[in-house]
Amino acid sequence: MHNIRNCIASLFVFLLPLAFFAYQFVPKLLPMLITEKMMNAGLSANQFNLIVSAWTYGVPILQIPFAILVRKYEIRKLLSICILLSGISIIPFLLPVNFWMMLLGRFVLGLTSGVAFLSTAIVTSQLYSKKAYSIMLSLAFSIGFCGAVYAGEPIGRMINELGLYSVVMSMIAFCVINSILVFLFLRTDKSNEEKSVLSLRGLWMILKNPIFLSLGISNLLMSGSYEAFANVWGALYFRKMYFLSESAAAGIISYVFIGMIVGGPIAAFLGMKFGYYRVIGLSSTFISLLILYACSGMQYHPMIINTCLFFIGVLSCSQVLIYSIGNQTAGKYDLAVVAAFLNCVGTMAGMFFHTLITVSFFILEPSATTHEMYDITSCRNVLMWIPAAGIIVSVIMNALQKQSSKSS
Repeated sequence: MHNIRNCIASLFVFLLPLAFFAYQFVPKLLPMLITEKMMNAGLSANQFNLIVSAWTYGVPILQIPFAILVRKYEIRKLLSICILLSGISIIPFLLPVNFWMMLLGRFVLGLTSGVAFLSTAIVTSQLYSKKAYSIMLSLAFSIGFCGAVYAGEPIGRMINELGLYSVVMSMIAFCVINSILVFLFLRTDKSNEEKSVLSLRGLWMILKNPIFLSLGISNLLMSGSYEAFANVWGALYFRKMYFLSESAAAGIISYVFIGMIVGGPIAAFLGMKFGYYRVIGLSSTFISLLILYACSGMQYHPMIINTCLFFIGVLSCSQVLIYSIGNQTAGKYDLAVVAAFLNCVGTMAGMFFHTLITVSFFILEPSATTHEMYDITSCRNVLMWIPAAGIIVSVIMNALQKQSSKSS
């Protein structure tokens, strides 16, 4: 009975940061669900792009500082503050449209969202043994991306039926409740926590190592399929190409995240069977081909498009194998520093791709003042950065595999 009670208590604590990880996908996609309202309020297309991109600029900033501060302060205090700030950051969407307020809110939302999965991983390591850690973290990954699926069409329908005010207030209420529960109940057992020091000297040594630098770049480039295509720009393309509503386009894009829910175990199995480099390289190539096919302007067949996006999500999960390669090749380097470096570079993907696409739109159509003025050809052309990035990853993985074969 005592063991059952402990298991239930551990599971409850485990779900507290996980709830925030799943939730943070919802406000992340909020601007895409109310594009029409924002445009009707006088925002230009470039202003809208900046608001969307602001989230990506905030995400990488707190990664390493949060990991360092957790070792000095209790995670329940830090995480509860982040959750509260996440709720506060969406208040500008309740007010009359103000570009600067929305820009600041999105940036703060990015700051807090960046620590969502990190805090889940930290709590999981404190609660469970090394043997159970990978299982529980995989479970957290799957549950978390359920939030990404729900953040698409279902939330769009709720906004249409209940109104934006009710939905945003519900999100704020969730943050307040989640923050209180985290502060009150997040008492973790530190007996299983591995202590490590994030060394700036070690980080500098990693930056000079071409293997880790290549892995970091690959981690960034491979994120384009879900950080740019599935996050914003794919929905814009499908909405304009097939004259879909915002919620319908978001629903189509959500199939990428559905694929990511089931893709983790598949990627791990294939990586162990065929080798990490080969699986990452082939996955990147097929992701590029699938995106090219989805954006080819074919006749609208929901089943075909949804299947295509689903497999993009499944293949995108092979990105996690980059961390496995990092662990294998760490050698004399601190594993914590290696993981922190790869994670930080990976979370910069949104900033990189959103900036690249925004600048591309500005160059192609400098006179466009709203998203509706973007030509479908321009939308398709700017999306080509994403499959191009996938091909680069394939080339990098092929080179690293050859180098690994020679050294072994």
